[in-house]
Amino acid sequence: MRQFSLGISRKPVLELGSRYATAVNLPNGEQAVVLWCGRNIWKASMVTYRQRHYLCGGWHKFVRDNDLSLGDICLFELKRNERELTMMVHIIPMKEL
Repeated sequence: MRQFSLGISRKPVLELGSRYATAVNLPNGEQAVVLWCGRNIWKASMVTYRQRHYLCGGWHKFVRDNDLSLGDICLFELKRNERELTMMVHIIPMKEL
């Protein structure tokens, strides 16, 4: 995680890489998204700005609830055949690297 994603310098927003967004065919525009990690879920928003996709809305709560720190890695797995746009999030803490 970078400082901006954790909200150290501002409200946290996470940019999803453009190659990832293209590879998994993320929809453009504003969209509700479910973040699924372990047995918990968080509602967030995904927005598109200048052809880049950003997680916002509930991202701040996700960061706090999972105690994300600078250097932690989040892997996003888009779940297919779901009613809502759902991403399973795998967290790799920096201390385990």
